[in-house]
Amino acid sequence: MGDSASAPALAQSPALATRILIVDDDPLIRRQLEGLYAAHAFAVDSASNVEEALEKLSASEFSLAVVDMKMPGSDGITLTGEIRQRWPAVDVIIITG
Repeated sequence: MGDSASAPALAQSPALATRILIVDDDPLIRRQLEGLYAAHAFAVDSASNVEEALEKLSASEFSLAVVDMKMPGSDGITLTGEIRQRWPAVDVIIITG
């Protein structure tokens, strides 16, 4: 009963309007983070590298980017700077394993 009783509250949650972009080169971590945020009624998309993340950020609006600090090629710190410059309304959380 606890799960079904909380479902309507989640359906009306402002989180539904919140789109999150997960950026991590590790597919296992990406899937885990996608599941975590989706389970809390967030709209989630993901990217496996900085270039893909920039494409997705250019094509859609996101409220939050969860970015791996160390990735092959361009890193999460560089991506964070680009997000701050081009999409200042997007919050960023930097993670590392």
